[in-house]
Amino acid sequence: FIVAAPAHADSAEQRANGGTGLAGAASPLSFVNRAADVSMILDRIAEAQAALPAGYVIDASRPVVGGHSFG
Repeated sequence: FIVAAPAHADSAEQRANGGTGLAGAASPLSFVNRAADVSMILDRIAEAQAALPAGYVIDASRPVVGGHSFG
């Protein structure tokens, strides 16, 4: 399996505000940008295959995404 743990653009701001949750979101775009970050990572997983040693295979057809609450 592969683990990708993105640090979203507003993550540092959220931590600095004490994890204020949804009320502390910089803007509504925070939600759109987070989804776009995950989509970009999933799109790029296939590119990672070229960097793996021979014999290792990425099954990009079965992604699993997990996370925690915003805040």
